[in-house]
Amino acid sequence: MAEPVITIAKGLSLAFAAGKDLYVARGVYEESADVTVSMYGGYEEQAWHRDVTAYETKIVAPAGLDAMTIPATGRAPAVTVDGFTAQGGAGSDGMTVAGVRTAGDHVTLRRNSLQGADQFILRFGEIHRRAH
Repeated sequence: MAEPVITIAKGLSLAFAAGKDLYVARGVYEESADVTVSMYGGYEEQAWHRDVTAYETKIVAPAGLDAMTIPATGRAPAVTVDGFTAQGGAGSDGMTVAGVRTAGDHVTLRRNSLQGADQFILRFGEIHRRAH
């Protein structure tokens, strides 16, 4: 296993360069992440046991940003985001920014919760977006 890093963004950068998936320990990460590889949250940081309910992995975006953006990378295989709580930041007009924005063609969102800055919560099991 690679050495842990402090931010999801750094982990994504290293995982992308290595062609690997990213595994994220529980905690609150105050950042906005451009997701370019599959990533999985809900891990306990010592033994790396996984339970997405018991070990919440939450991304809280700064004001005006999405917690996660999945860009169109033109890369195969598909990107999966599994086991996160994503909270978008409040926009300058007081409106809530989305927790996840996707432009990717092959995206699966599984076992995630989305929260707006006003704490609106959307939980879902699985959503797929595939190229036509």
